[in-house]
Amino acid sequence: MGGLQDHMRVFRGATLFLVSTISTAAAQQTVTTTTSLVFDRVTVVDVEQGKLVPDQRVVIMGNRIEVVGGAGVVKTPKGAQVVDAKGKYLIPGLWDMHTHSQNLAHIFYPLFIANGVTGIRDAWSVISLDTLTRWRQEILGGTRVGPPRQILVGEALDDTVLEVAQRKVDSLKAHGANFIKTYPFTFALAAAARRAGLPFGGHLQLSMTAMEASDSGISILDHLRDHSGSTGGLDSLCWGDKATVERCQPVAERLKRNETWLVPTITRGHLTKYVMAPRSDAIYTHLAEGASKFWSRAAANIPFVHNTPPVLPSEPLGILHVMQRVGMPILAGTDAGAPVIESMPPGFALHAELAMYVSEGMSVSDALRTATLNPAKFLHGTDSLGTVTSGKLADLVLLDADPLADITNTTAIRAVVANGRYFDRAALDSLLTEVQAQDPRTGR
Repeated sequence: MGGLQDHMRVFRGATLFLVSTISTAAAQQTVTTTTSLVFDRVTVVDVEQGKLVPDQRVVIMGNRIEVVGGAGVVKTPKGAQVVDAKGKYLIPGLWDMHTHSQNLAHIFYPLFIANGVTGIRDAWSVISLDTLTRWRQEILGGTRVGPPRQILVGEALDDTVLEVAQRKVDSLKAHGANFIKTYPFTFALAAAARRAGLPFGGHLQLSMTAMEASDSGISILDHLRDHSGSTGGLDSLCWGDKATVERCQPVAERLKRNETWLVPTITRGHLTKYVMAPRSDAIYTHLAEGASKFWSRAAANIPFVHNTPPVLPSEPLGILHVMQRVGMPILAGTDAGAPVIESMPPGFALHAELAMYVSEGMSVSDALRTATLNPAKFLHGTDSLGTVTSGKLADLVLLDADPLADITNTTAIRAVVANGRYFDRAALDSLLTEVQAQDPRTGR
């Protein structure tokens, strides 16, 4: 276990860049920048405790939350831009922990911001790491619109020879990768990643169990079932017909002990016709309408995925019911951008994913945590991410409705703050209009 603990200590150091303070440069015209920004009389959603804290004043200075407190106690800085947020709800910026940017950043990134997604794990891209790291710096500097927190992997690896795996891992690290994507997992890649001090995760081999991979130090298990059909044995223990709390509990405890997280990508599962209950299909259809209307007005009018017929359920309580009860460590992810950006649209898909978590047996509070607090825990960055509290990075989403009352209220976005940059509703609509004017397949 000592080797795994050493690996996780390196992981903590390797991800510090995600929460570093970077000065905000002059922003694009669609973004409002001020010395300080205040959300006045807002209801803060305490995602950690799953409760509401009403009548708060949230003061943002630069790219950090300066103070959060009662509106009658916290003073408004002189010259601040004040947003009357009475009746509104403030949550941490959302994360999508499984995306594929492809060669469409001018569409991909703005759609995330327009949907309140301020953090992503880019789990493989055709774009070079040098370009991706430059774009991330431009986002942090205020000259490009997009999610400021990005976990970059570069290419996916499947090498079985340690020397080859080490050479590729070291090269990716040198070019800015801060995570290794296994496609599928090999022990050579696990060893190479540990030597390089990088976390790793992805797809499993058909013959490997989730617990075996977890014991190797893997940080992320992607998909309930991956493209090869591998489930890591979880289908018979935690979410299939034979799943029970007694069978799943040891798995959850092992994953928690090893700091291994599951990224279910149920939205992607819906597309490939994994078992989905009709209630999921209803929620998914409802949420997909917004994205469908969006694309119908875009240059490329391609039917959205809500036309996919439902599949009869085999788990009447939902595929996440057992995993919810045992406390399975889960991160929200969608496979956004794969196979094509229209069929798994960035941002839109995350809201569908969260709603389907609730539909499939997860509590609303836990579902919201999978896209807010849990990614911060995964990154060992709870000192700067994951909650709306003083000292945290200013990645925030202002909502018109209470997400704890109805998870679909995460779509009721009034404003977004990304690394301190304020996008009001008009700015977000402008981003969407600009994207609609371009063909997702050509960028023209």
